[in-house]
Amino acid sequence: MGTSDRGFFVPSSPTSPPPRASAPARGRSPAFAHDQQFERIVAALQDAALRDAAWPRALALIDDAGAMHSSHLAVVAADGGAAEYLFGIWLGHGAALDELAGEYVERYFATDERVPRLLLLPAGSFLHNADLYADNECAASPTCNEFLPRWDIENQLSARLPTLDGLHLIWTVSRSRAQGEWRSSHLGVLARLLPHVGGAVRVRQALAKADARAATL
Repeated sequence: MGTSDRGFFVPSSPTSPPPRASAPARGRSPAFAHDQQFERIVAALQDAALRDAAWPRALALIDDAGAMHSSHLAVVAADGGAAEYLFGIWLGHGAALDELAGEYVERYFATDERVPRLLLLPAGSFLHNADLYADNECAASPTCNEFLPRWDIENQLSARLPTLDGLHLIWTVSRSRAQGEWRSSHLGVLARLLPHVGGAVRVRQALAKADARAATL
């Protein structure tokens, strides 16, 4: 996740985006090609659960499937107090967006109005920024009014998923203005991927925790 050395997600180095899904073969329906693309993403997430270096490819495939600008995964602690950003990864088609991620964590996360609201919502569904900011709140919000427009990522969807030890996973996916509005096909793929993304994160955390315990012993 680019902003921490904890080793749960941090890729060893950015990788080149994988090739886009090919057109469906003659005689096969677009739905079949869509399922192939989905299965390829799930397999990449299973690989990422075992290897930090596999996360860029997995998230690049998701960016391609959703015609997205980038994907941000953040593990957050919130035990009766203010939310704490523990570690995360922000990638755009496989490339680490370190400047964007660092600016958000250092200057905006603590005051981002969306975070406490996401943590109070049931896990497992996406909400658009328009649904996470109250009426007229965006104009006075540093995150909404400054950060998101500067990086051209106002068009975002965010979801919360539980991780291990009471932690929370926030997955935010972004589209740029040039990429237009979200399509139902993109939303359907993202909804189907939610449990797989959360599962991959939990497995990665469990393995990292086991590795740390073994090293201590």
